[in-house]
Amino acid sequence: PEQERVAPLIAFGDLLLSQGDAEGARDAYRRSLVYDPFLFDSHFGLGAAYEELGNEKAALQAYEEAARFDPNNVEVAEAIDRLGG
Repeated sequence: PEQERVAPLIAFGDLLLSQGDAEGARDAYRRSLVYDPFLFDSHFGLGAAYEELGNEKAALQAYEEAARFDPNNVEVAEAIDRLGG
């Protein structure tokens, strides 16, 4: 049952981020990680939200966590490079 909450939270985070609500997106991605801490999309979205909010340290940590789940992802590698990781 808890797992069923993850996809809607990620989708909601994606929607909020695309609408410029990085704080709301951050909160949605963080809530999704409570239910499943092993999802690439949650960590990547969280990194994007933190980056949008100007919190580069937290963004880098989230992107590095995303890279654990998809080490060959080009977008993650670019984000990590962009933030000096």
